[in-house]
Amino acid sequence: MTGLLLLLLLLLGLAPAPPLETVLARKKGQRRVLLLYTNDRNNPELRAQLRRLAPHQPDLTERDLDVLVVCEPQLSGPDRTYLHGPSGLLRAEAPFVGLLIGKDGGVKKRFLRPVYPADLFALIDTMPMRKAERSHRPR
Repeated sequence: MTGLLLLLLLLLGLAPAPPLETVLARKKGQRRVLLLYTNDRNNPELRAQLRRLAPHQPDLTERDLDVLVVCEPQLSGPDRTYLHGPSGLLRAEAPFVGLLIGKDGGVKKRFLRPVYPADLFALIDTMPMRKAERSHRPR
């Protein structure tokens, strides 16, 4: 199943989602994640962010970047605790939060507004692991 199709099924609640902590743990060391959190799947900032990213699939692929959308009403109890708990990823209540998570599993940047893809890619391209990747990939 393609990533975009799975994302749409998850957003619509038509596919069971594994625990968020498990999803992120599986990606660690392999993929970067742009986690987009919203309190409402119709949130205009979420929609704006997805529109901005849509034409940039090749850039996302080149940077090993997966976009993961989580919507508060669809969160399981463990996922809610993982995001909102004392050591949770979100650390603050907001209707929209974007988290850039590096391959090391650490949060590299938090966004409270949609980010422009060029700014996101520029940030990723300054990361040491990304620089190493670029020097080892054939052009």
